[in-house]
Amino acid sequence: MDALIAGIALLLIMTLPVYWLAGIGTETAEDLQKFSLRQKGVFIADSLVKNRSDLPLLGSAKKYPGLKRVRSNDLDLELLAGTSIDYAEQFSVKSVRVEFASGKTLGFLEQHENAPIACIENERLVIVNGEKALVRVKVCE
Repeated sequence: MDALIAGIALLLIMTLPVYWLAGIGTETAEDLQKFSLRQKGVFIADSLVKNRSDLPLLGSAKKYPGLKRVRSNDLDLELLAGTSIDYAEQFSVKSVRVEFASGKTLGFLEQHENAPIACIENERLVIVNGEKALVRVKVCE
């Protein structure tokens, strides 16, 4: 009888660490998925304010012909306004908003989802026509 109780106790002690490790593995997978989503959002927001491209979502920085380059963190709203929703969906971008210090807000690519999905919003400080603004890029799975 003592051997049976000792055997059950030993099995219980051996299985508890396995369950604990399985829980850590699940949490790590979820954290990795969140990190991947945040990384995608940071890369898109960074590209948006530091580059200029024919695809406005990948670069809407203002171009200065005299300098023969773009000026980072200085947005061209006319270019950004030309962003298409179809292209944004390839990158899972649900919205791009520009919030000025004066309180005025401009929204681009405003897409509303009916089903709850995981989303992360990234912020970048920019200048638009000489005025400070905050760009918020919302990326979803």
